[in-house]
Amino acid sequence: MDFENGNYAILRVAKLKKFGSIAASGQHNFRERETPNANPEATPLNEHEGALSAEELVQKVHERLPTKRRKDAILCLEYLLSASPEFFGKYWREDKNYKKDYFKDAIDWLEKKHGKENVICSSLHLDESTPHIAVYVVPITKDGRLSAKDFTGGKAKLSKMQTDFANDVGQRYGLKRGIENSKARHTKIQKLYAKANQAFSPLPQVKTIPFPARPEPEKPLFFPTKQKKDEYKEKHDAWVEEQKVNEIYNSEVKAQRDVAVSTARRLEAQAAKASMLAKENRDLKMSNSHFVKRCIELESKAKILDLFTSEEIQAAQNRKQRHDEELLRQEKAEREQKELAIEMSKRIKNIPNLLKNSAGAVYTLAVKASEAMAKHLGITSKIDWKAVETETVIESIGSHGQSAESVTKAILAHSPLRADPASHEQLRSTVQLNAPQLEAKYQQEAKRDRSGPSISR
Repeated sequence: MDFENGNYAILRVAKLKKFGSIAASGQHNFRERETPNANPEATPLNEHEGALSAEELVQKVHERLPTKRRKDAILCLEYLLSASPEFFGKYWREDKNYKKDYFKDAIDWLEKKHGKENVICSSLHLDESTPHIAVYVVPITKDGRLSAKDFTGGKAKLSKMQTDFANDVGQRYGLKRGIENSKARHTKIQKLYAKANQAFSPLPQVKTIPFPARPEPEKPLFFPTKQKKDEYKEKHDAWVEEQKVNEIYNSEVKAQRDVAVSTARRLEAQAAKASMLAKENRDLKMSNSHFVKRCIELESKAKILDLFTSEEIQAAQNRKQRHDEELLRQEKAEREQKELAIEMSKRIKNIPNLLKNSAGAVYTLAVKASEAMAKHLGITSKIDWKAVETETVIESIGSHGQSAESVTKAILAHSPLRADPASHEQLRSTVQLNAPQLEAKYQQEAKRDRSGPSISR
């Protein structure tokens, strides 16, 4: 099917930072509040998937959000997907299913972009002048972060997204991308409502125009005749009477005006109060529905608990406690294992420094460790560190006469095998057990060296 070249694919996105904003948007899209630009007779034709009310929408967004997130994070993206009015005006009646395929493909495109699990709800509106669909998305990245910036941050990303949508979806239906960097701006329907109501708030100043008074008759010139005097007097008396009537009239008009203005002011105040009360009522309704739902959940749990004896409930609680304790134990063990691996790696890397800046048992340990690393070509996982420690103890005590305490201290401080403090006591016991024999050996060799070579007879 070919379409006119003036038809455009439309994609817009709004960032919703608060649950109140999500609820307000949902109330509009689910027609839970008055929508002047919608045709009530066509509203039943609207289609919703994922949620059927603003309350359900807020709940599903809340369930999808990660527990840890920034206080100023954008909680939800509201996409508006549509096309030029001509696209629907010309073909909508004769091929509705074809146009619905356009919206279905648009949702599929968003699911591929954000992940199907993050597309919470869609709301197709057929009761407004141009059919369109609103789609709510929780902006979670592939690595599990809540970040709208990764999808819609900056003009460049938004522009590219509109281009990709037009290329991937719009072109299948003969729609093209709108003009890039166009100065045309979309006016939100809420702003149009506000503009329409602006004429009534604040109330315009009302001014009463007094009844036009006839000018006072001019007095006759010097030395007037009696006839002229009588004519003047007659006209002047009539003018005075007119002034009195006008004064009464104007005072009545002013009084009526004051009553009307006072009434209007009172109605204006009542309207403002009614608006405030309506908002409070909506907020209370949202809050109350949350607590009602929570109470229902608690009541259902209480009914479930009635099915079990107190012994069974206690046994289940004990099992949960043991399970939680086991999880904590495993987490602690994994954390300690990671810390030991880091400490062991740190000690291995420090061995070359020990050769340069140490003496005594520390130096002997570094020499034995370096020889083992050279033998195994630097693959430290193949080294028998216990054998390295044994050679260090034998040479340090048996050949150099170093004390068991100093040798033990050197190995505990620098041997990769002793990164775990739990193994320290075992090393102390081993050294103390073998130290007397090694010390005796050292004393024997030292005595033989002092006596010199024996002379055969």
